Amino acid sequence: MRRDFRPRGNEMARHARATPPAAEGATLVEHSKIKITSLNLPQQLTLEGLLDYLEEHSGRRLIAQPLTDSQGLELSGVRLSTADTDYVFYPTATSEPHREHILLRGFIQTALLGGSKGISSSDLETLMPDLGHDQVGPVLPVDPATSDRTLEAEVLATLVGERLVWPSLPQLPTMDGVLEELKPLRESLAAASGRASFLGYFDTASSRLYRTVIEISDAALALRPYSSPGVDRLARTAARRAGRSAEMADAFVEAACLEAARRARFVRPAGFATAAGPAGAQDYATEVSRLRRVAALHQSRELHALVDSAA
Repeated sequence: MRRDFRPRGNEMARHARATPPAAEGATLVEHSKIKITSLNLPQQLTLEGLLDYLEEHSGRRLIAQPLTDSQGLELSGVRLSTADTDYVFYPTATSEPHREHILLRGFIQTALLGGSKGISSSDLETLMPDLGHDQVGPVLPVDPATSDRTLEAEVLATLVGERLVWPSLPQLPTMDGVLEELKPLRESLAAASGRASFLGYFDTASSRLYRTVIEISDAALALRPYSSPGVDRLARTAARRAGRSAEMADAFVEAACLEAARRARFVRPAGFATAAGPAGAQDYATEVSRLRRVAALHQSRELHALVDSAA
């Protein structure tokens, strides 16, 4: 008998509470667009150029610090401040567009909105063992996902992040069609991970597609601590026996691992997840294509039968 791995009632309620009303989001988007316009950013924008601007704006050094394999993924996006420097920690094993978005929302919240994310003594020792608490700025409470500052940082990061990937947009197929292809995967992973969705804030297809890519990536990262040992090997063997191409085999393995982690999220506690994992693509158009393959295979009977057998 197939087990039911849908979110329990309290999980669904928590996810619903974490997703703010779309009407409020639309107002926040318009407010954020005005703020971005006032920054007079160059039309051809890069992450490096934006960080240079934010350093000048804030008068502080901004450093993107990669997490190592020994540091837990729960520290992804953590912001740490010293007297003159702000650090944002990011995972290396995710796509380039996702890494950029993690850094965008971290540095925007720190340098533009004045936010600081609290850090415990144990986390500080893990991230920066040579840095003492006396060198770190005031430790403030961690902003909840629905705080005004966190919401604004997410919206600003989305609008700026979309500009960073503009060169890839002409390479994409009809965006409405791609959104429909990715919708089941996004909804399935988001419901399991409990991540807030901001998709309803945006009314253009390009913004909604960018949000979809980021929300799938955020959810996949949040579910990685629930990865099931051996599923990747079983999926790789099944893909080889089915004669799948290298690209489709990689997509089948990732889809199987995501489905196994999604199910495990409701039946067992999280394990320790390192920065290792699927690396994703290095550009936006390639990442969209990769996620389309993963989304298509995630719904296949073959994949669900394989994950059933591994349970």
